[in-house]
Amino acid sequence: MADIIKPHFNSPSDEFNGRGKRPVVFDVIAPDGFTSLLPDNLKMVLYANPKDLNFSYTKKVDRSQTMGGFVEYYWGDEPITITLNIPTGGFIRVGTGLSAITGSVNVKGDNYGLNIGGTRRDTIQYDKMLDLLALFHNNGSIYDSRGDIILQGRIKMSFDGGIWFGWFQSFSIEETADQPFMFNLSAVFQVEREVHGIRTQGGSFR
Repeated sequence: MADIIKPHFNSPSDEFNGRGKRPVVFDVIAPDGFTSLLPDNLKMVLYANPKDLNFSYTKKVDRSQTMGGFVEYYWGDEPITITLNIPTGGFIRVGTGLSAITGSVNVKGDNYGLNIGGTRRDTIQYDKMLDLLALFHNNGSIYDSRGDIILQGRIKMSFDGGIWFGWFQSFSIEETADQPFMFNLSAVFQVEREVHGIRTQGGSFR
């Protein structure tokens, strides 16, 4: 049997297989706000769940002083944002274990740097990081063969029964000396709409 490193999560359906797994799943949704543009095997499942998942709910309130006292204006809710702090997990390769080595880079047929064989770029964790970075750059846009945007969709994030639709505001990658075998990713997700399932004795509804 060939050696293989299996990810903790296998597919978006892991949440429903009865094993208690709760993966964070990203999808791209059509402009109608409901139709998925990706098949299940292309929806992105994070290799490791976020270390922190912070939701920002605030009310917009203005106060002004008048001759008769203070007047308060209530404008409803401020835009909801989600802050994610995501560790990639350790860069582990079969046969060599943890790797912090970058190695050579091939650009248009030319190799730059020392070719030392397998590096951290050859790990599942590094691939997942690049997938998430590409999702941030595209931010729901669909391109044609010439690189022009032909469709502007939305990003859908699902986790533990909740669904959030929106776009990424920012994305950063941190590599530190005290954690040489992994990256820490940070992202801010702007929420346009959210949906939560409610379970009762009479069944489930949204």
